[in-house]
Amino acid sequence: MKTLRKTFLYSFLCIFLLTTSCEYNKTPLNEDIVAQNEGAVLTTVSTVGGTINKLNPSESLLENTVLFNDFDENDTIESIDLYILFADTTPVNNEVLNIDEAFIENIPGSAFTVGDSGFPEHTYSINAATMLDAVGLTANDIDGGDLFILRYVLNLTDGRSFSAADTGTNVRTTSHVTPFRYSSVVVCFKTPEAGDWTLVMEDVYGDGWNGGFLTVSIDGTETQYSSPGALATETITVPAGTSRFLVTYTAGDWEGENLYTLTDPSGNVVLSDGIGDGNRNDGPKEGEQFNTCD
Repeated sequence: MKTLRKTFLYSFLCIFLLTTSCEYNKTPLNEDIVAQNEGAVLTTVSTVGGTINKLNPSESLLENTVLFNDFDENDTIESIDLYILFADTTPVNNEVLNIDEAFIENIPGSAFTVGDSGFPEHTYSINAATMLDAVGLTANDIDGGDLFILRYVLNLTDGRSFSAADTGTNVRTTSHVTPFRYSSVVVCFKTPEAGDWTLVMEDVYGDGWNGGFLTVSIDGTETQYSSPGALATETITVPAGTSRFLVTYTAGDWEGENLYTLTDPSGNVVLSDGIGDGNRNDGPKEGEQFNTCD
């Protein structure tokens, strides 16, 4: 009977492998504990969510369903501990936020109930507002691309515990799909105003931007703009339904000659940069200058 259950489990897990994607610890570790049926796993059944709206964290949800398997009678689960970790991928002034992993809660083994898989299952949900509170951050501290990582620790009745550092790559991603870690990435759902935006570029010397240019990205489609002479005006049409609008400046030579303004369809100046002193170096700020997430 045990052999039949294992055969069913491997077929079952192969299906989930094709339909789930998880963030996991990549440290190569020994597989002997699981191979000899001396350990236990929390296998991914399903994951819902995975994105966090920076502008409204409370509406963003990460929900995981996991099944417990100890390769025997599946009656040795004591509890699971849940932790949240913040990973800052958007440093400000080359400084990265380093936040300690925070404990969320302990869930007793009695909260697991036998699911369609035939194994004890549990579903856990957490919204981004709770994640932020746990690590002591606000929505103003995060930006697109940052990660929140929910980590599981499995506690057994014999006192042993298992988590991401106790299982190897095969267990985490193939044979059992048990990463013990699930991530949500920060995104921004603010929609830029649709219509005609106006970009005005000026060169105080009158000979053009000498290699400097602006890159405008609309949902990933990039267009470069530069002043070929003393003055250039461009109309940038943002279609209705656009979700991502970015403006980035790249410097050239004689930067002190370059100035520009960007005005939205309502007539509001959203960007204005440049000194215009004719100096070779004192130009507009480089890098990403406008982002609808901000």
